Amino acid sequence: CETSANTSGSGAVISFRGPVCAAAQDFVLEVDGATPGQFGIFYYGAGNAQVPFGNGYRCVGPGGVGLFRFSPVSTGVLGIGTWILDIQSPPQASGQITANSIWTFQFWYRDPLAGGANFNLSDGLEVTFCP
Repeated sequence: CETSANTSGSGAVISFRGPVCAAAQDFVLEVDGATPGQFGIFYYGAGNAQVPFGNGYRCVGPGGVGLFRFSPVSTGVLGIGTWILDIQSPPQASGQITANSIWTFQFWYRDPLAGGANFNLSDGLEVTFCP
């Protein structure tokens, strides 16, 4: 699933740092290229999609268990946002990350100067978590 251009450039790109192990507690989601000075939300689900949504594409499909959202974060003056994932405390019980589970992550953010829907999304990031 791809990103779409926003008012600050070619679009937001999601990535991660740290181990992708369900037992670890230092998996960090990052987004770069989002609209600076706005708020956004990292979210995830068990499925993939590429559906037009807002001024971009929704890359996360519910996959039968739903979508799970974290609290809003600021993109700061550089259009960068981060979220430290607490694997032991999912937003809902059905969003529990376990060994060998596969989840798709994405970042939704405000882009009020773009017009249209006034929001956009990053590309998608699929992660398989090890034990």
